[in-house]
Amino acid sequence: MPAGRPTKYNAEMCDKLIECGKQGMTLVEAAAEMDLAMSTLYLWRDKHEAFSEAFKRAEALAEAFWAKRLREGLALPASEFNGAANLKYMAQRWHSWSEKNHHHHSGGLEVKSITRKIID
Repeated sequence: MPAGRPTKYNAEMCDKLIECGKQGMTLVEAAAEMDLAMSTLYLWRDKHEAFSEAFKRAEALAEAFWAKRLREGLALPASEFNGAANLKYMAQRWHSWSEKNHHHHSGGLEVKSITRKIID
């Protein structure tokens, strides 16, 4: 007989997680809303295929929630909407929103010498 508490997992947890995503919640907020530890969300994602799909769906729904909010906010006067702050939030939460340019260098670089100049 396994030790520990019985699992709270059931099919309704998938629906609850998706609902949290529809409201734009972070995973931390969703875990709190569902009265779960973050580690439990990740455990269930890895253990239950249905929850894994709900996890992905909730993340996509949360991104869509905030993307719509950003788009609608951009139509407001600047005094009513901080577009830069909202865009920064999006970039920090979803890497696909990042403004960073990633450069990859595949060639070699030969360093012939390094000179050190000491300034008094």
